[in-house]
Amino acid sequence: MKFREAIEFVKTNKIMSSSVPSLIGVSYLPNDTDGEFQIVTISLNEDDYEDGEIWVDVSIEGGSIRSSCGTEGAYGGEDYESVIINLKNEPSDHSSTLIMLESLNFEFFDVVRTMEVFEYALFEIFPSLPEPNETWEFDSAEFKAQAIELINSLNKKH
Repeated sequence: MKFREAIEFVKTNKIMSSSVPSLIGVSYLPNDTDGEFQIVTISLNEDDYEDGEIWVDVSIEGGSIRSSCGTEGAYGGEDYESVIINLKNEPSDHSSTLIMLESLNFEFFDVVRTMEVFEYALFEIFPSLPEPNETWEFDSAEFKAQAIELINSLNKKH
């Protein structure tokens, strides 16, 4: 489902941040300064929901293979329109983030929470990837190529 549909689905079906599976979109953005891989999770904010409010959280984590550096961003709102308004009110360039969000297909994955080291996060989302490890035997180029193929396939659906 696309970004707008994913937000409405989360609201209608009360998908909380602790829910498993999680509603996730993944992108590959070569040479992006926030990391070439972006993982986006959409859920309802549980604290606000308990207080009787509906607030959709959109969490974006960016990183690269074999790097412990990355970025995080969080946006939110009561609905699709307010998420977009809040995103546009951010001081950073929001246009590339908005284009990325609108290009994704969101699906459910059995992920409790993404991890800081991106090859492990991608492996958790796509268990058909080779299992990453911290030895020199890990072929990061092959892993990256397979991850890109899976991400492209995911985003071509629908």
